[in-house]
Amino acid sequence: CHCGKNSDVCPAWSNILKEDDFQEIDKKSLMEGRDKYRNTNYIFKSFLKRKQDISDAFKKYSYNTYLFYRAVQKNRKCKFITDSTCSTAYCYNLSKIPEIDLYVIHLVRDPRGVAHSNSIVKYWPNSDVVWLPSVSVWRNALSWLKRNLFIEFALSKRKGRYLRVH
Repeated sequence: CHCGKNSDVCPAWSNILKEDDFQEIDKKSLMEGRDKYRNTNYIFKSFLKRKQDISDAFKKYSYNTYLFYRAVQKNRKCKFITDSTCSTAYCYNLSKIPEIDLYVIHLVRDPRGVAHSNSIVKYWPNSDVVWLPSVSVWRNALSWLKRNLFIEFALSKRKGRYLRVH
């Protein structure tokens, strides 16, 4: 989180947040919703059907997400929160929460750079995964295209709240 109040980047969440500010949040529901509703395929299919998921579970997840951001804002006494999440599904979900005044900067990386980066086997430090396998060029290209087109379709209509940067 980078609070808009000053230019200091916040340290690790666990070191800065007071637990009492987060008592209202149903953590189990938030985690279950995160696992279900941050899946890009789920959101993409839902978006194509033009039918938004308004189930009770989605409403509960959305409300708890709002409570989380409200608690961070209250705890850090900041006016703005910058979330550098790269998940298109999560961004889309945030756009569906009316209490969140969302602005999106869509940074589009050159697909050749993405393909090259993902074609190399990498070591992932501080994780249970020792090596990240390389991804095929075709799978890479389709994934890149799907993510960027989805964000463009879903959020570019938000006049003054969406900016694409190449």
